[in-house]
Amino acid sequence: MPLIHRIEASLAPYLPKGMRRAAKERAELAFWSGTATREGGRLGNDHYRFFYTDFFGLAADDYHGKSIIDVGCGPRGSLEWAEGAKERVGLDSLAEKYRALGTERHAMRYIAATAEAIPFPPKHFDFVTCFNALDHVENLLAALAEIQRVLKPDGTFLLIVEVNHEPTVTEPVTVSEGELKELLEAGFDIQSWRTWPVPEDHNLYAAMRREAAPVSDGEPAIVAVRMTTRAL
Repeated sequence: MPLIHRIEASLAPYLPKGMRRAAKERAELAFWSGTATREGGRLGNDHYRFFYTDFFGLAADDYHGKSIIDVGCGPRGSLEWAEGAKERVGLDSLAEKYRALGTERHAMRYIAATAEAIPFPPKHFDFVTCFNALDHVENLLAALAEIQRVLKPDGTFLLIVEVNHEPTVTEPVTVSEGELKELLEAGFDIQSWRTWPVPEDHNLYAAMRREAAPVSDGEPAIVAVRMTTRAL
């Protein structure tokens, strides 16, 4: 991240809400632009198929003919693998700005909106996914309420999120594992819950290819949850 963005990020907690949001946006774009440069100018997405399927005990056929929305999708093309889906939507407040990173090449549809205001009617999606994005929202309770609202009865919610970390400009939500579980159990039926320690290199997807392990209370952790929605 450029020095100016690192300085801005360090000051973000003390800035007014609008300025914090702008600092967060600049930091997110700087991260993805830097990542694209390191990957040779084109962001890869080959790893996603595994995490949407085998990792959660699902098969690609489970998504056939279904509607999927990935909340906080980023610009990689997270749903490109799901060719048989009826509808595949990537939701991200920076979706329009991600066009500069090549998202127009993707077959999935990008929507510029926040997790706190998903622009779809109730009970629209069979699957909602949120990978490494729930701690990036501004209002955790509102985001979870919206996810529950747009899921069909018995729809599947797949979540990967970091817990027990200090808030940052791009990850302002800080929540413990226990708090997260309490929030999710209020609206969803949990089918699986796994944790991993956060690795030093912060490569979450590489860490989750290893066997899950318990994490001490208060230690930064990666949590992966598969759940179904509960009727409102």
